Amino acid sequence: MDHATIAPPKADETEEIFQADPVLTSKDRCDSCGAQAYVRASFESGDLLFCNHHYRRFQTKIDDGAVRIIDESWMLTDKRLDVSPA
Repeated sequence: MDHATIAPPKADETEEIFQADPVLTSKDRCDSCGAQAYVRASFESGDLLFCNHHYRRFQTKIDDGAVRIIDESWMLTDKRLDVSPA
């Protein structure tokens, strides 16, 4: 199984990123509860999307069956994503 965590660019690097898979957006919803998805698990039969909660809850089963996992849950804690007024 290919487990890829799509890491954020470092703040001091040029932000040029090649992304082979689509980046999950706010339009991507968890197939379990409908919350925003941060994990895409690809199985031989297709893809499933998970919020961070449901991915962590079923991680062992998902990891055992998936052929590839894209985990973008770092976006939940990355301070650079804070858009509050200065």
